[in-house]
Amino acid sequence: MITYFRSRKVAATAIVTVLGVFIMSAYAFNALRDTKKPPSPTLPQAYEKAVDALGAQTNSFYCLSADARSISDSSGPTEWHLIFYATNGQLREVVVPSSGKVIIRDKLRDSY
Repeated sequence: MITYFRSRKVAATAIVTVLGVFIMSAYAFNALRDTKKPPSPTLPQAYEKAVDALGAQTNSFYCLSADARSISDSSGPTEWHLIFYATNGQLREVVVPSSGKVIIRDKLRDSY
């Protein structure tokens, strides 16, 4: 009889702990996201840096999408990921972090 009550107590403690961790992580996710403050750099600034980094290649590439991603949390630095697409199907990702150092990566295209 003692093991029955002990196992129920352990199970209840485990359930409460898991539920508590879930609630705290959901709160932290929502509390740390600050959607009122625009990311730094702004989208026009990030696009300008990306186009400058591509240089003459902008004649064959056009911007397909842009996405602001936070590196750690919203109070931390933000980086922009801009996807450029060429008419021959080539994808190129340009990452513009808040530090200003632009990173250009070729991405594999889907097979057709």
